Amino acid sequence: MEQVTAEKDLGVFIDTELKFRQQAAAAVSKASRILSTIQRSFQLFDKSTLPLLFKTLVRPHLEYGNIVWGPFNRTDQKRVERIQRRATKKVPELRHLPYTERLQALKMPSLYYRRRRGDMIAVYQMLHGGIDLESHDFFDRSTARETRGHSWRLVKPRAVTRVRRNAFSVRVINDWNGLPSEVVDASTLNQFKNRLDTHWANLLFELFAVLVAPVCRLTSPSVPAQVLPQERMFALCDAIVQSGREYSLRQRSPVPLMYAYYDTEYLGAAHGISAILQMLMSVPDYLLTRPDVSRDVKTTLDFLTSLQQANGNYPCAMDELGGRRPEPEELIHWCHGAPGVVYMLAKAYLVFKEEKYLHACLKCGDITWQKGLLRKGPGICHGVAGSGYVFLLLYRLTGDQRHLHRAQQFASAIFTEQFQRHSRQPDCPYSLFEGLAGTVCFLADLMQPEKASFPFFDIFS
Repeated sequence: MEQVTAEKDLGVFIDTELKFRQQAAAAVSKASRILSTIQRSFQLFDKSTLPLLFKTLVRPHLEYGNIVWGPFNRTDQKRVERIQRRATKKVPELRHLPYTERLQALKMPSLYYRRRRGDMIAVYQMLHGGIDLESHDFFDRSTARETRGHSWRLVKPRAVTRVRRNAFSVRVINDWNGLPSEVVDASTLNQFKNRLDTHWANLLFELFAVLVAPVCRLTSPSVPAQVLPQERMFALCDAIVQSGREYSLRQRSPVPLMYAYYDTEYLGAAHGISAILQMLMSVPDYLLTRPDVSRDVKTTLDFLTSLQQANGNYPCAMDELGGRRPEPEELIHWCHGAPGVVYMLAKAYLVFKEEKYLHACLKCGDITWQKGLLRKGPGICHGVAGSGYVFLLLYRLTGDQRHLHRAQQFASAIFTEQFQRHSRQPDCPYSLFEGLAGTVCFLADLMQPEKASFPFFDIFS
């Protein structure tokens, strides 16, 4: 009997590891061929014909069976999304715009958004009898008496492996339980779709409303120093700590505090625990008034510090602890890796006064100096300016002129012809974290390095 690693069933390649890499490759290949055929058949695309052709002929191949195989590997997600990126550039007047702005102009959502939306629609139909499947085969309804949330809350099963966490019956739980009652209680499917889209769109405005006051305080000296009273700040911190403790207990984490973003326990500054710990340490007097919290933060902090690799970098997530990434795939950005974790370590050094944290900071600086000239652009999230900020931090922390010299060298590299020719243009070229706005902040801070700080990440205040 022939042994195979993948078998095609109902049009979907199912492999032995259930990672669906072959299915993603097949879907991308077929969609790419059809898109090329469309391009050869039409001389010109406009804002009305391109979306119609893409939605009718290309997108179905990328979305067929998504509930089963939807890509959860970052590489596969990018490969799938790249087809739509390529298609949206076919409209001449939109070609120069970033991807997000092209989607807005064409009134098309991202494929990632459609996968999440499709998951929610499937859950709604299963729970309301719209699909000929028994919902109890996939989900358990929550029987807990909770004052928050809706009456259709689901129990999230324990999932250890990344494959299990990204299975349909597990990955949808957080999104579904986070929906308000007026969405899940919709009487018809179309009503549910409309309310879901409206709710997710409004989340952006709600997030802005929560953050606007602290941001104004950081950017304008005229705003009163105490935007939120101390008891409100402490209540927020208490909620963060309680969430981390509960998650850690459920997942049997090796540390008292742990968090997950889309079911992945990230360690970095953008999506992970290092930034959370940094914020808890940054709230004045919070740890002093909560000895138990201080103990949990310190224990978690020491565990994360111990994860530093021999070269000075940090893994992206807890599921990478078993083995190190191949060197070409290693991430050394502010969002993932040493250039972001260094801020947590520096804050820990200032709070707990232990030399091991400073030593770990210096190792972060060394690996950033070796590999921090990134080709992803000049931004601060995953670009050269974000790496350069590491040296400005270390300069303020130690006063060592060597770190200032390194920051100046990274700034100079941004203006070289080689960098400008070979670096990628980010999706949002003028934004704070991906684009030139963050780069300008870095260059401005070079003029007064004794006051320099990564935007909204000042550990000295």
